[in-house]
Amino acid sequence: MRRGKRLEAAMKVEQFKKRLKDPDGRQRSQVTKFIAQYKSRQEYVPPLGKYVTLIKPDPLHSINNGWQQWFTNCLTIAMQYTDSNKLKAAVALSDLPTSCLVKFLNCGKNA
Repeated sequence: MRRGKRLEAAMKVEQFKKRLKDPDGRQRSQVTKFIAQYKSRQEYVPPLGKYVTLIKPDPLHSINNGWQQWFTNCLTIAMQYTDSNKLKAAVALSDLPTSCLVKFLNCGKNA
């Protein structure tokens, strides 16, 4: 829902609450039905108001997701070049002979 529609819905909810005797108590269900009628979840005007539109999201999660994708792809490729019989028999990393997988994991460990 766009910002303007959210604020408009919040204003309508505020006006609707003024007409009720007990909007936070027994008539709470009427308030929630009124909000749902507008396909909104906005009951109040956001306390930060216009400042919310000036906030820039931190790309931290995008960066983490990108590294996770890269690591998963590299790990998959390294495992494809490692003998699967030796992978099944290994209990610890030291049990594996030198392979792409061992080199990849040691690279991450030493980084």
